[in-house]
Amino acid sequence: MAPAARRIEEEMHGNARVLRVLGPLDLPGCTELAAGLAKFLLAGARRVVVDLSEITTFSSSAIGILAYYHARLKERGGRLAVVAQNPSVRGRIEGVGLAEAFGLCKSLEEALGLVRRQGTGLFRPVET
Repeated sequence: MAPAARRIEEEMHGNARVLRVLGPLDLPGCTELAAGLAKFLLAGARRVVVDLSEITTFSSSAIGILAYYHARLKERGGRLAVVAQNPSVRGRIEGVGLAEAFGLCKSLEEALGLVRRQGTGLFRPVET
């Protein structure tokens, strides 16, 4: 049986950016997750949702990546929200005490509402 394919999709919902992870969020998936979030920050995003509702596995490394980008967004007056419906994923995030910091939500609509209540949308993009 072939391993499940992973995809990471980027979407815009108004002034919020969504990074949707499908398939395994294993160690290679965490590298892709970090790259996608870094791209959003470099582009000036302040409202970011990470949708984990369709992941098949969840690496503990993902918690560290989410914590790092949560802090970077917060420094810029922004907000990160995480969508997770799987009780195991939610339990791991809640277990380390980061559910509130991450804006842990059960639906994309709930997460978009949360990030839209925060800040003005964009900070000045980073010059490279």
